[in-house]
Amino acid sequence: MPNGGSDCCMNCRHNPAAREHYRPLNRSDVDYCELRDIQVHRRAYTYCLNNRERIVSHGTEIPVGPAFEAFSGLRRRVYAESPDTEEIRQFFLEWISHVVPNATPAKSRAMDLDSMAIYQLGLFREKRAVPQLERIVHFANTFPEGRHRPDPEKHFLMRLARWALSVMDSPPDNVVGQEWGSVVQIEY
Repeated sequence: MPNGGSDCCMNCRHNPAAREHYRPLNRSDVDYCELRDIQVHRRAYTYCLNNRERIVSHGTEIPVGPAFEAFSGLRRRVYAESPDTEEIRQFFLEWISHVVPNATPAKSRAMDLDSMAIYQLGLFREKRAVPQLERIVHFANTFPEGRHRPDPEKHFLMRLARWALSVMDSPPDNVVGQEWGSVVQIEY
């Protein structure tokens, strides 16, 4: 049974085979991502953030982060890496400057634009992101003491920002191609 869902390539406006939203897709339809210039082999198991409501409403027509493929249940791995252009870097740099603290549990943070911007800037080793990543690492200090103050070791965005900072000076072979779930230590 396919994962499907509103954010898979089977329902994406960048896939010509899916443009007629209510038309059933045939096995002979060729799935192709015009935005990323890649063939999609498993349309109901392939995902990216460009098919999410938050991105669509933002109006961006650049590939935001990698494309993912579902495997082994609900886990996702990188299917196609994010392109690395100055335009994409600028988009992510601007985005993380608006990331605000929250106490949302890790599982619901998966595959959202806040976490993807942090992840990609880490993979890109984008030094211009360091001040914003350091700000995110210290989110716990912005919460009052007490029950709702997040644990910096468990808070998803803080943990992800620490990871991004840790890879800034590491060799590319140590980071590129890592499974998304292994980087953020969660399963979907």
